[in-house]
Amino acid sequence: MIFPQEHIFPTRKNENWKYTSLRPWLDKPYTLGHSQGKGTEIRSPFQHHITFVNGCYKEDLSQLPQGVFVRIEMSPTPSHQDSLVLLNAHFTKNTTIIEVSENTQLDSVLHCLFVTNSVESPSMNYPQTHIVLKEGSRTSLLIEHVSENEDESFVSSWLTVQVGKRAYAECVILQNQNQKSFHYEKSHFTTQENSLLKVLEVALGGLLSRSEAEIDILGTEAAATLLGVYALSQKQQSDHYTSVRHKVGGSQTTQIYKGLLADQSKGVFNGHVMIAPDAQKANSDQLNKNLLLSSEAEINSKPE
Repeated sequence: MIFPQEHIFPTRKNENWKYTSLRPWLDKPYTLGHSQGKGTEIRSPFQHHITFVNGCYKEDLSQLPQGVFVRIEMSPTPSHQDSLVLLNAHFTKNTTIIEVSENTQLDSVLHCLFVTNSVESPSMNYPQTHIVLKEGSRTSLLIEHVSENEDESFVSSWLTVQVGKRAYAECVILQNQNQKSFHYEKSHFTTQENSLLKVLEVALGGLLSRSEAEIDILGTEAAATLLGVYALSQKQQSDHYTSVRHKVGGSQTTQIYKGLLADQSKGVFNGHVMIAPDAQKANSDQLNKNLLLSSEAEINSKPE
């Protein structure tokens, strides 16, 4: 077994995992994808792109715009105790820092392409990415996860995004792995004063996928929109857990998630909003709607 023996995985006894079991994914003879060093034939269609293969940054397959820099640093210690984030930190010793310089205005999409591609199946990889958008910058990001083949895979991605003062950021996270894969995405966004953040999560692939998106509002006059779309069929399952925390007042957040479920597919949405006691004039909206196309499809929705 490749997982650490002492590692504790969540079970259905955990409230946030009551609809989902990881057990079928834990007894497979995985190999670490990034240790195999295989390249990829997939190329980004965008002019500016940053390519990762099995979680590792590939400088020779990337094209950076002016004002954007990439560097590799030692991985930080996770500040929270999420089981799969701790697993990511165990296997990944380096994190990729993507920095957009102060007052940089990108006039085209910056495509962050994550390719799962391994010599042996099943494989696993652990992307770890930290994006810093400096004060006054304006950026559109497309973060895309794809599979190059139909092999089984276990992917646990850890993403953090810092939006500086007066910065504007649009971020699309597209998960389109093959339907033999498990994909977990932990994303944490922070916003400073007078910033604007828009996030769209799209889940199309994966046999089992799970997104946990967190937004911390740290500055006044900030606004954040968190949108989600999932389209599922056959026996796919997609979980979406969100947490929006207004730590200061004078801010606005919106959450809208919509699902389309066919066949025996299953969806889970849990939206959480927290407004601190002294966060005056903070406002938050939340909505989840789903369309079931089959009597066997299932959705579990829980706003908090």
